[in-house]
Amino acid sequence: MRRGSPATLAGVAADALLLKITESYMDSVSIVIPFHSDANYLLTCLGSLECALGESDEIIVVVNNERADEALGLDAFPRVRPIYFSQRLGFSKACNIGARMARGNFLFFCDADTLTLTPEILQVHRLEFERNEKVGATSSLHLSPATGKIADFGLGWSGYNIFHPFRGAPLSDPRLQQSRRVQMASSAHMMTPRAIFLSMGGFDEELQYHYQDTDYCARLKDLDLQVRVTPASRTFHRGSSARVNRTPFRTDDRALFTAKNTHRLVRDYANYFNESLALWQPKATLAEFCNVAILSTIFDPRQILEPLSAVIGLRPHTEHHLIERDAGAIDLFELLGRNAAMVPDPFVFVVDAIGALRFNAIWKHLRGEQGDIAVDRHGELRPTRDLFE
Repeated sequence: MRRGSPATLAGVAADALLLKITESYMDSVSIVIPFHSDANYLLTCLGSLECALGESDEIIVVVNNERADEALGLDAFPRVRPIYFSQRLGFSKACNIGARMARGNFLFFCDADTLTLTPEILQVHRLEFERNEKVGATSSLHLSPATGKIADFGLGWSGYNIFHPFRGAPLSDPRLQQSRRVQMASSAHMMTPRAIFLSMGGFDEELQYHYQDTDYCARLKDLDLQVRVTPASRTFHRGSSARVNRTPFRTDDRALFTAKNTHRLVRDYANYFNESLALWQPKATLAEFCNVAILSTIFDPRQILEPLSAVIGLRPHTEHHLIERDAGAIDLFELLGRNAAMVPDPFVFVVDAIGALRFNAIWKHLRGEQGDIAVDRHGELRPTRDLFE
C-alpha cells in the first residue's frame, strides 16, 4: 500500500482496485442529486439529464428538508429514484447516502441547480477515464447563468485560498479547448468510480456546507489518482440556490479543509497566471510604465506583480482594499476620481474578479483607450477595453 493511503483501504492493493475500475468504465452510472429547496431548479436539472441516461443508468434524488413530503413533481421523471428525509442532512451526508444506495459502477454527483448542456455527458466523462490512466474524478466546464462565460474549469490553490482559473473567460478561449489535469474541481458535475468513493469514506461529513469536493480531490492524491476537467461536458451552474444561509460557516469549513490538506495542496496560481500572461503579451502594445491600482482583498499582491514586472515597468499609484471579497462591481470613478482618469500612462488594476470592472461607463468616457489592463486573484489578465460596458 502507498504511504498515506486511507486506513479504509487496508489489505486492498490500490493498483488492483484501479484496474477493476478501468475495466468497468463503460458500466452503469448513478447520478446522485442532493436537494434541499427550490424545485424550479431541480426540475430543470432533471429535464436536462433525461436524454443522457443509458439503459442501466439511474438518477437518485436525495430530498432532505422539513417539507420532504411536499409534491415536487418528480413523478414526471420515471427514471428518478427519490429518497426522502424530513430533516436537513447537509451536502456531504446527502451525497454519501445516495452513493451507498446507488447501483452504478460510477457515481455522477450533480447539483440541483445545474442545467446540463451536453446530451452525451455521461459518455464524455467515461471517455476521460478510458483515455487517461489513474483518473479518480472528472468534472465539467461550468458556465455562469448570468453571462454565459466560464464560472469553473478546475480549481487552484494560491497558498491562502482556493481560486477559480479562467473565471469570466469566453468559451472561445484557446486555453479551454482540451481536457486538462487540475488540482481540484467542483462536484456540481463530478464523476468518480463508486468503489473508490466508498473506499475513501465518501465526502467528509465534518465539512458542513463547503469544500467537500475539494477535500475529496485532495485526498485522491493519496492514491496517486488524478482529477481532470473536460470542456466537452458543459453545464450552467447557479450556485447557492438552496434557501438556507450558509455564508457564516464558510470560514470554519475553510479552516478545517486547510488544516486537513495543507500537506496535499500545491501553490499553482503562478501556472495559471503565466498562461494568461502568455496569451495577452503578443497582442499588447507595451508601455514603459504602468500605474498599479490595488483594489482587492488579495493577501499578497506580489504573486501577481512580480511576474508582471518582468514584462512591464510598474509604479505604485493606489491601494484600496475592499471590504467584500469578489465584489460584484467596482466603480473606478468613485474610488480613484477624475484626476486618475486623466493620468496618461496605463493602469494595472489588481482586483478580486475581473468581471467587477464591467460597469464603468463614466471612467471609460473620461479615460478613453490608454492600454489599461486588469488582473484578478483567479489568475486572469485582460485589457479593460474587453471589459467595460
